[in-house]
Amino acid sequence: MTETEQAMRSALGVPDAATAVMIFDQAAHLDWDWIQTFEGYFERAYSGQGVNGAFLAAIDLMQKNNKPGASGPYVYSICEMSYLERFIEKNPDKVQAIKNAGAAVQIVGGGITSPDNLLPAGEAFIRNYLVGRAFLQATFPQLLPIRHCWIPDDFGHDAELPVVVEALGMVSASFARIPASMTAALLANGADFRWTASDGSNVFCHWMIDHYNQGSNIGDGVKPPRQHIEDYRQSYGPKPDGSYAAARTSYLYIPIDDDFQMPVENLLSYIDDWNTNPQAPSYRTTGLYAVMASFADFVDAALERSSAIYSQRFNPTPYWTGHYASRPGLKVGHYASTRALLAAEGFALLARPAKTLPASFFDDLNAAWADLMPSTHHDFVNGTANDDVYTGEQVVRLAAAASEATAVEATALTSLANGIAYQMRAGEQPVVIANPLGVGTYTLAEITGPVPSGTRSVRVGSSFTAVQPTYEGGAAFFAQLGSLAYTAAYLSPAPGDAPRPVTLTTPDGGKSYVLENGVLSVTIAAAANWGLTTVVDVGRGVPLLAAGKIGNDLVLYEDGGGLYQFGNEDNPNAPDAQWAVQPLTWDAAPGVVVMESGPLRARIAITQTTSTMGESTSFVREYCMIADEPIIRMTTTGAIPPPANADGYSMMVSFPFPTEVDSLVHGTAYHWTAAQPLPAWAPPVFQATHDFVLPQASANTLAAIYHPEVPAWAIDEHGVLIGCVLRNTPANDGHGAWGSDTDTHTAHYALRSPFGLSGPVSGQPLAEARRCFAPPQVQLATNPGPLPQTGAVAAIVNGPGLITAAKPASLTPTYIYRIYQATNAPAAIQVALGAGRPSAARAVTALEDPLTGPGVPTVDLTSNGFLVHTTRALTTVEVTP
Repeated sequence: MTETEQAMRSALGVPDAATAVMIFDQAAHLDWDWIQTFEGYFERAYSGQGVNGAFLAAIDLMQKNNKPGASGPYVYSICEMSYLERFIEKNPDKVQAIKNAGAAVQIVGGGITSPDNLLPAGEAFIRNYLVGRAFLQATFPQLLPIRHCWIPDDFGHDAELPVVVEALGMVSASFARIPASMTAALLANGADFRWTASDGSNVFCHWMIDHYNQGSNIGDGVKPPRQHIEDYRQSYGPKPDGSYAAARTSYLYIPIDDDFQMPVENLLSYIDDWNTNPQAPSYRTTGLYAVMASFADFVDAALERSSAIYSQRFNPTPYWTGHYASRPGLKVGHYASTRALLAAEGFALLARPAKTLPASFFDDLNAAWADLMPSTHHDFVNGTANDDVYTGEQVVRLAAAASEATAVEATALTSLANGIAYQMRAGEQPVVIANPLGVGTYTLAEITGPVPSGTRSVRVGSSFTAVQPTYEGGAAFFAQLGSLAYTAAYLSPAPGDAPRPVTLTTPDGGKSYVLENGVLSVTIAAAANWGLTTVVDVGRGVPLLAAGKIGNDLVLYEDGGGLYQFGNEDNPNAPDAQWAVQPLTWDAAPGVVVMESGPLRARIAITQTTSTMGESTSFVREYCMIADEPIIRMTTTGAIPPPANADGYSMMVSFPFPTEVDSLVHGTAYHWTAAQPLPAWAPPVFQATHDFVLPQASANTLAAIYHPEVPAWAIDEHGVLIGCVLRNTPANDGHGAWGSDTDTHTAHYALRSPFGLSGPVSGQPLAEARRCFAPPQVQLATNPGPLPQTGAVAAIVNGPGLITAAKPASLTPTYIYRIYQATNAPAAIQVALGAGRPSAARAVTALEDPLTGPGVPTVDLTSNGFLVHTTRALTTVEVTP
């Protein structure tokens, strides 16, 4: 035993003779909203006293017990900063009481909410904690730093979660829900281990072996408290030699963390009875001593026995997967708002030297991030709340956050547009073109509003690029920009150059349409339900789809799974009763609209109507091809009506490739993985994918699917790739919330040829996916300013990777650059800054705290930026101008 561990045990009052220690941690799991709204939970919850009453009771118990001569310490842990913020708003007189409690109050978590880790955007996951940290810094700085990723209620976990947890500077993660097939191994080998991601990131983890409310029944009166404690002890698998199978460090952790529970008033007396009672079961008969402390204390003690903790790769999916696709509008709004806020940060840094930003801009930006953060909650973005909460709170809150995000992005872009010293020629209209991405781009940019009459091109410098009118009444043109960069441009009446054109033709009078750009040739046919009959790589003459099969076909499943699960997940006795393909019969002649036919972009939309689901329902599919891209872009728009029977429906899009798919490689929240889900049920087993999906056959990539928001993709029983785009499954699945979704939603996705596509370690799939759905933004200018014709915030000029966030630091007058690289190996990455050589640069955590100790990435200054020696996939660099 180390001196540090001995001091910890002494501080906890653990006698030297104790062979093991059971740590009771009193808290309450505080969903942002779920069965009730946020305010309903705060005021009432399930006890009638709400979060407000629970916190008041906890403060009262600490004041009674944590003083000389009392039985303390009574310790209380808090995860969700949104409720702590709301509590002190209502009870400002309790701020000092919380401060006076000292170490008796612990932050275990520290985000605005307890976030889901599979579905939110990776940067939003980080910002959830960063916003929580800013609140603590302003109100309770003594409770910092945030050290623990507390995600007890997440419905499965990202195989690469340690990437972001380590990047945040956290030392641990704890969770409860894992696949049932994994529990036996953890019970036998230990519930405490180091979870290692594919890039080498690793974090100490604890699996809560009997859920996050394991100790919540200790005072229920059903059993004596000592017998409950013995039950908890038995759950860890005691061995004859006094050790425990599931507690390799001899520290047993018992969470008392049920949903919105009031603190257990007599917990200290129950613990004292266990420790002092001579009768079995007790400390005197087992050698197990019990204390009241926090998860943070448990982690500190366990890490002192680090030699006993084993390491492993870990892929705790699937748990439930239906929530990946439930209420897709929440996913669409969450991702779109995150992209808008990231763009706003980049555009603001570009505009800042012109001094055209409103004085309140960064306050407004921070407020927009804070208002978006509830959407990261595991019953918000997942779509697993009751109908009244979904429609009355989540949709409303997310719409407001999206409006804020769009507004600050527009403000930043307008400020940039009005800050440039334009150099117009006669008859020209100045505009700014800005790239929101931390990677260079060459793609189609679009002016959404009307353009001056006679506009034929866009001039950048001395080059003229052709303009194509858009279906919506604007204009589109090709733009090439560096990472997080802008350029002045001019709408001109002069002719412009165009790339090899894209065409849209119908060879048979409207029975089929062909889109071709010299790279891909795509046929859409009425005989194939207006899906894809062919997708051919033109240069090689190679088909991407299986012969005689339909790509982007709409496939309807009868689905009785409810909000949380697809219908095939939990039906061992009748697997087909709640999960079966429902043939679609299309009613009337379709509506076909050729929206654009080239030369820069071709678009076609097909509207079809079906009565299959008991009422007339329309679906719109749009196909889009851009010149010179090996990509066909698609959208599906529609709504699924209330089911005519007990089960609901899920709508899939399918892509049959020439070879059956046997595995998926895909993006995760902040990395990528080749890990396959456990075979927990018959296929399809959906995966929560981010940005890209690479269907594989014998490790060969068959194509790529790029998407900005739809996270549910799987391989069906025939080896066909399917993605869930719409879902309405109002089944009572026994998981607490019942809900339906008859709203209209639009899913965006794209199919990319595998030729010329490198693997995920190159970063190419991620960069291309981001370019697909975050194109350069264009803004007409009205006032000139001092900025030069071109400018940039930051760009990687040597080494792999992309910049995923560029922003002012949250707490200091410095700047933050988040750098992601996909190689799973150390890499030297040189970054050029638009402002030139900084005065200092260092690696920090994603929470913007200093990094210390061995293994910290080194950062060297260069003539125009810095060189960072990354050791992991995700690195955050703080730059002082």
